Formats: sequence, structure tokens, C-alpha cells
Amino acid sequence: MWPVRAEVRTRYSPADRPTGKMSTTLGNIEHAVHRESWDEAHQEAVRLKFLRGIEAAAQSWPNAPPGNH
Repeated sequence: MWPVRAEVRTRYSPADRPTGKMSTTLGNIEHAVHRESWDEAHQEAVRLKFLRGIEAAAQSWPNAPPGNH
């Protein structure tokens, strides 16, 4: 088996700092990787991708063309 290198970006500028569920999910990923619990890390990574998608949609919503909701 090959060694796995994983890096979770935990330092953000104040403008980019994740809050709430995203911050909690990043912490969960970091702990799962530390424990080498890969199934849990994968599950949390999927959750993070989902939350980032919601965030991106919310940020672009005021600029969305009419009827494209």
C-alpha cells in the first residue's frame, strides 16, 4: 500500500474564513485524516463539497438571470 498525503487548508484570510458547518466539517476531515479513518474523511469531504456548492450558489444568486432559479 502507498502512503497517503493529505493536506487540509485550515488557515484562511479573514475574508475567506469558513464559518459554521463548513468550519466544523474541515475540523472533522482533519481529525479523520489524523486517525486514518478514510471512510469518514471521504464522507466529510463530500459534505464539504456540498456545502461549498450551496455557498457558491448563494453568492451568485443575485446575479442570476431571471427565470433561471
